[in-house]
Amino acid sequence: MLRATFSPHAAIFALVVLSPHIAFAGTKPSFNCAKADSTAEKAICKNNELAASDAAIAIAYKKLQTTLDPKAAAALAEDERWFIGTRDAIGEAAEGMARSDLGSALKDRLKFLKAINPHPSVDFAGSWHNIAGGFDITSAPDGTLTVNGNAAHPVTGNWVCEFNGSAKPDGATLVVKDENDKGDDNSAALRLTRDGAALKVETIPATTAADGASPYCGVNGSFDGPYFSVPSGYY
Repeated sequence: MLRATFSPHAAIFALVVLSPHIAFAGTKPSFNCAKADSTAEKAICKNNELAASDAAIAIAYKKLQTTLDPKAAAALAEDERWFIGTRDAIGEAAEGMARSDLGSALKDRLKFLKAINPHPSVDFAGSWHNIAGGFDITSAPDGTLTVNGNAAHPVTGNWVCEFNGSAKPDGATLVVKDENDKGDDNSAALRLTRDGAALKVETIPATTAADGASPYCGVNGSFDGPYFSVPSGYY
């Protein structure tokens, strides 16, 4: 006669399989849920998986704040504020954006923070990203740097930026025009400098520009801001 036996290991396995969120049970986010203010924060407090992602983001961010130089750490704090605003905007969005969108945003942020190299080489070459997009910069044997950039509004995508140009750096500064504007002394350009471990990008407006709008982006868009070193092909 066959006798049924109880295996505690099998029971645990069954619980994990049947309850995919069990690993997140009891996970607390990085903030006090009693003081949760935004819709996104309230959603995070109600979902263990979202709470786990939020907590992991806080850990990765704090680690970078201790390993980055002061200038890059301040730049990352600026990028983090942008991310929080983006996260909250997703939480406030209408039916078109659900919890899965918030979860994806949190996972993408964690992936980005973990990818940042806090001690990149001192030159411009490499991949540089922030919450909106980034630049891939390659170096030719003669010292010419090819700069390819793409960015978009991280929530709505209602502005998109694109840039393709090449130039040689002048000391610690790289001023580069888009390929379509080469030879035009009055056209806009991008000024790239290193700000500690970060790459700082600024738009130099065209001499004829009245409003200072970026010619590389849609309305209200801009490449301006800090970018951080990530592995080539990160995205």
